[in-house]
Amino acid sequence: MPLAQSSSANLDGSDPLSSLTVIEQQGDTVQGLGTRLVGGVTCTGFTVTPSVQAMLAGVRKEAAALGLSPAMTSAELNQARTTPPPTITIWIDPQHLVREMSVTVHVPGGLASGDMVVDFSHFGVPTRVATPAPASVISYASATQTAFSQF
Repeated sequence: MPLAQSSSANLDGSDPLSSLTVIEQQGDTVQGLGTRLVGGVTCTGFTVTPSVQAMLAGVRKEAAALGLSPAMTSAELNQARTTPPPTITIWIDPQHLVREMSVTVHVPGGLASGDMVVDFSHFGVPTRVATPAPASVISYASATQTAFSQF
C-alpha cells in the first residue's frame, strides 16, 4: 500500500503504515522495497533512514531521561553528528502487522558495525513472560551510564 493511502497518520503504534507516513513527514527518508515472503506471508518492505536532526533529538531526549552530564551529552551529540544514520528495514503483512524488522549500524572508520533482525510471528497466541530474578538484571540507566563512562 502506498504511504499516501494510509488512513490515519500517527505514531501510536496501531498502524505501521501510518507511522511511516508521520516519520516521512518529519523529515526521515522512507523508501519502498517491494514485496517478499516473510514466514510464508507476502509482505511489503520499507527502509527508514533517520535524519541527522531526528538522531540529535533522540540523543537529547535520552540524555535528559538518563540524567547524563552536559559533557556526556555533548560527547553523544558529537558522536551522533559523525555516525551515519542506521538503516531500519521493516516488512509489513496485509493485515498491517510487522513481520520482520532489522537495523543496520556502521561506526565511522570501520571501527564497528552491526545488524539486528527481529522476526515476529505467532500473532494472537497466548504468551507467558516471566520476570528475571532481581540479582540477574541491571537497569537501563545503569547499563548506559556504565557504557558511557568507558569512553
